[in-house]
Amino acid sequence: MPGSDASGAAKAALRWGIAAAAAVLLFAVPVPYVLYEPGVVVPVDGLVTVDKTNRQDPRLKPDQPDLRAPSHGDVQGEWLLTTVYLEPRATLWSVVKSAWQADREAYTKKSVFQGGSAEEYKARMDVLMAESQSKAAEAAFRLAGVRYESEPVGVYVARGAGPLKAGDRIAAVDGADVDGLAALTDALRSRAGREAELTVQRGGTETAVRLAVDGADAETPADMLGGAELTEIIAVRPADPAVSVTIDAGQFGGPSAGLVLALHIYERLTGESLTGGRRIAATGTIGPSGEIGAVGGIKLKAIAASRAGADLFLVPEESAAAAAAAAEAAGGGMAVAGVNTLEEAVRLLRNYGDQEDRTMIGGS
Repeated sequence: MPGSDASGAAKAALRWGIAAAAAVLLFAVPVPYVLYEPGVVVPVDGLVTVDKTNRQDPRLKPDQPDLRAPSHGDVQGEWLLTTVYLEPRATLWSVVKSAWQADREAYTKKSVFQGGSAEEYKARMDVLMAESQSKAAEAAFRLAGVRYESEPVGVYVARGAGPLKAGDRIAAVDGADVDGLAALTDALRSRAGREAELTVQRGGTETAVRLAVDGADAETPADMLGGAELTEIIAVRPADPAVSVTIDAGQFGGPSAGLVLALHIYERLTGESLTGGRRIAATGTIGPSGEIGAVGGIKLKAIAASRAGADLFLVPEESAAAAAAAAEAAGGGMAVAGVNTLEEAVRLLRNYGDQEDRTMIGGS
């Protein structure tokens, strides 16, 4: 019957329409999640320059002849910085699929961006990387016994609040220059309960920000500025003026490069060959005294390091088991070792070939 044919065609069209809409929702419509996956693995040699040609400090030694000598065929030893890649646009299907993918992890945008934008998150990571660089240099100088000098060079907003945005450098309060947290604290306390004008450097330009300074009950500059997270950047340099350490992290952000930067700087300062011709990846935050802290994305970084052909992956002790499991699943035979301090990492590397003193988790 003609009517039945028309009804059947309409139902078929409806089914196709529903299927098409479902496909769009599943594969094309963004959802409030981000995806992490293994990122690039970068040799640290290209990021750090240590010049000690005209050194005077006797603690600074010339490089050993075998500092970069190959020990595995023609592969030269090097330090590797590991990263994760953040994909800010996720679909429902990509989030669901990540549940059974070893090299994908999904998180809500709110948990990652903390209510801010992707641009603010990037600015925060840049601030944390700058802080990590100065701490890595100081930790390396201390362990190497190299005399050094340090001074604050700026207070940066790591997480914004009110008119302050991540990445802002607070340069002055009511016209008075601010170079560190101590100066900022003094300036704000004298204005507690009143309005102040902050001069901030943002995106290459200076701008004036007016805000109310919280009252006397506020204990820290962050409290006085409405909860903004602040970071003091310290310039650290060898006391020997003929020696320089320069770090240019380029596009890489976050605090997790501290350990690998410190190891590379220490090796170059002392001339000691710690890699032994191996390709060694490392991740972990670092404090000025050499303490190693946890980082995010450890499984993905282990996969990235293994795929890049690393022989050994140094990680914070608390993350060693998870990193070892991910490395084993990825194949390649990469060893994983957990460390708590820079000194412990150096000691482990010195004994790396001694099976009795070798504290490896995973690998062979």
